[in-house]
Parts: sequence; structure tokens; C-alpha cells
Amino acid sequence: MNEIYINLIIIFIIIILFLAYILIAHFYNNYLDYKNNVNKNFIKTKDYINNTTTTLDDNIKINKEKINNVDNQFNLKISDINTKIIDINSNTTNLNSSINSTNTTISTNTSNINNFDRNLRQFIEFRNDNNNINDALFNYRFGVSPNLSMNVLRHLTAVSGMTVMTDIDNSVRICDNNINNSNCITMNINNGNFDIYPSDTENNNIANINIYNKNKQKMMGRFDLLSNNIYLGGDNEEAGLFIHDSNVYFKNFNLLSNNTNYSDIKNSFNKQNHNLHQSFNNYNFNIDDIKNIIQYSSLINGMYTIIRGSPNNTIILNFKSNYDIEAGKTIPIDIYEIANTDTTPTTINNIEDSSKTLIIQGVLNSKKISFMTTGRIIANNNIRIKITDAKLALPATFNASDNYISNTISTSVI
Repeated sequence: MNEIYINLIIIFIIIILFLAYILIAHFYNNYLDYKNNVNKNFIKTKDYINNTTTTLDDNIKINKEKINNVDNQFNLKISDINTKIIDINSNTTNLNSSINSTNTTISTNTSNINNFDRNLRQFIEFRNDNNNINDALFNYRFGVSPNLSMNVLRHLTAVSGMTVMTDIDNSVRICDNNINNSNCITMNINNGNFDIYPSDTENNNIANINIYNKNKQKMMGRFDLLSNNIYLGGDNEEAGLFIHDSNVYFKNFNLLSNNTNYSDIKNSFNKQNHNLHQSFNNYNFNIDDIKNIIQYSSLINGMYTIIRGSPNNTIILNFKSNYDIEAGKTIPIDIYEIANTDTTPTTINNIEDSSKTLIIQGVLNSKKISFMTTGRIIANNNIRIKITDAKLALPATFNASDNYISNTISTSVI
């Protein structure tokens, strides 16, 4: 019985072993197949990896070269940028220095401009229609036709010269400081002429143009714009030369000279023809008529001027002698222009201070005045006499506009 169990167990073991063998063989075959497949796959993978690695290596080499090129270019760019950054830093430093300097200059200039603006107002005043616009000049809105003017308030010096362009419509005007009613003189260059005349302004009271000496102690010339008179060498009767309209008058007429020798002889013109008006183009004598001629050395020569006045006319006489005239002599002078026909002698006093001690008075008889010398008259000294009287009136034949009438003196001492 036991043998049967044992055999059964052995058979069962054998069967189990057989089955195990079959199972192991099966797994082994599957393992071998799998191993082969794995080996194949591994080989394929290896080949793929090898191929891929080779490709990658090639690509890496190519990319590395590209990267190296890019890196080189990048390094060059960086080096260039660094250089530029260094330059920029240097320029920035210089710029900062310039900015600081500029800021300092701006600050200084701002202060200077403020001072300039403040100081400028002391010298220049801008006006529009007589309104001061200095404080709002830069913001001032001018109209279509602004009336802008500029007043220089202080002494002005143009060191390098100054040119003012003028014409008939644009001129230079000099006025006093009366803003609303200024008295003004206008100056301009008009077609090559230099014109000076009173400005055409309301209430302009410019009556004279005066010229003085260095210290303004003596008037050298005056242009009387109201009466059309010109005085040179002084003012009024002190002027050496007086011009009224077209007539010229002298105070001290110096023509005599001891060293003068003339070969020609001129006859004096006819002074009795007093109806002939003394004008520029028809006065019937010239300067040669009163020259010092040797043959006429005994004559006293000079000029006189009749000045119309109210109530009496005034006569101013100027003469010289080329020899001394002793006291007690008589100097007769014909005044043909006056209307006096009275032959009764009339004494007329000399009111000229410079000659009162030499000639105190004269005696008028008709148209002749005889002056008596009370002192010695030295040769070649100008003698000036001034007389006034009702009998020195002019006849109606003289033009009423001739306020000054002059003629020559040529007489002998008695």
C-alpha cells in the first residue's frame, strides 16, 4: 500500500517536474526570444543612438563653430560697446562739466540779464503813444500800426561810431523833455542834402539855432528862424557878420592893409541912387569898391547900416583910417538913404561905448552927418559909432520889408 502511495507520489513529482520543465522551457524560449528581440532592439537603438550621436556631434561642431563666430562677433561688439561706453563716459564727464559750466554761466547771465534789464531801464525808455511800456515790453502786443518810440534817458557814447539812416520820410529828431508838447529840431539827409529845421510838431517853439564856443561863454553864430536872420561871430549887434534875407552886413569890416598895393583904380558907385534895392542879383558894387587904394590913401573907408526901429531908426557906422586922426578933426559922412531934408544942424549923441571918448556926437545937416573927434584915433583901428534919432527916417520909396539897409563909407577928414 505504501508502495502505491510512494509510486503515486513519485509519479506526481515526475509529472510536476515535467510540467515545471515544460514551463521552464517555455519561459526560457520566451526569454531567448525576448532576449533576441531586446538585443535586436538594443542594436537598433545603439545604431540609432550612434547615428544620432554622430549627427549631434556634427551639429554640435557646426553649432559650436557658429557659436564661436557669434561669440567672437559678440565679443567684438562688446569690445566696441565698451570702447563707446568709455567714450560716452568721457563725453558724459565733459558734458557734465560743460553743463555745470553752462549752469554757472546761465546763473551768471541770468543775474547779468536781470541787472542789464534793471540798468537798461535807467538808460532807455520804450513808449507807445506816450505810454511807458518798459515793464511789459516782451509781453506787449503791438497793433497793426504801433506808434513805438524809444527814449535814451542817459548820456550815450558810440565808441565805434554810429550811423543813422534818414531820408525825406525818416529823420532824426532832437527834442526837449516835455513829452506832450516837445520843442524839436529835425535833421535828415534828403537827396544828398543835410537839412536842419524845426520839427512839424504841435506847439513847437524852436525859434533859433545857436552855436557857441567851447565853454558856451560866447555865441559864435545864431540862425533866427522867425526873422530869417543869420548872425556870425556873435549875437545881434555883436555879430561880425549879419545876413538878412539876401543882404549881408558887417560890424567890423577889415579891408585896409599898409602893405597892400593895387594897380587898378575903382570909382565909388553912385550912392544917391537909393531906389536901387540891395539884393543879391542887382546890388551895384562889389568888394573892390571899398579897397584900400594908394591913390586914395587920404580917404576913410568903411560901411554903415540903417536899422529900422520904433520909435526911431538906428544907424551903426564902422570905418578905419590908414593914418592917425588927431582930436578936433571933422569926419563928414553922407547918408543918402535917409529922408531928412532939414538944413538946420541937429546934434545926435554917439551911444556906442567903445568910441564915446573919441567921438562924442555928430551934427546932422540934411543927409550929411559930421562927427567931431575929441580924442586921437589910431590908424587901422576899427571905429564903431551908433546913433539914433527921429530924423534918421527912411523915405517911402524904400521897400518896407528892408529892415536893414547897408552902404559904404568913403570920405576925407576935414
